[in-house]
Amino acid sequence: MSAMTDLSVYLSVWGTAGETVEETLSRELAEEVGLEVCGLSYSSSQHWPFPHSSFMMGFHASVSPAHTQLSVDHTELEDARWFSLEEITCALQVKTPPRTGDPPVLWLPPKHAIANRLITEWTGRQQRPRDQVQV
Repeated sequence: MSAMTDLSVYLSVWGTAGETVEETLSRELAEEVGLEVCGLSYSSSQHWPFPHSSFMMGFHASVSPAHTQLSVDHTELEDARWFSLEEITCALQVKTPPRTGDPPVLWLPPKHAIANRLITEWTGRQQRPRDQVQV
């Protein structure tokens, strides 16, 4: 794994008045999972009708491989975990939601969700030869 290129984090955050998007993402990642952001890249946005016509912005956030220990704030998040490329690649192949009684499976957000787009982009970046990875 190369420094600051192979780790991405996906998180929903709320900004504070006067903060830039970059400051908001860095603060929220530090508060909610104890990670220090080393780099951000914008992906896309998506309309979000709840609670009042809003939108979501998708970013890839890189963290230092030397500091990947998650420290979850359980008042903010139920869970936070790292997934391997193999786990994500398998999850992208799952076409139907698991039914009650089925063995546990990693179920990703639907294709129209910005979270799915971020995960798919990350997977594509990991599968490219190193000399073709765009920064």
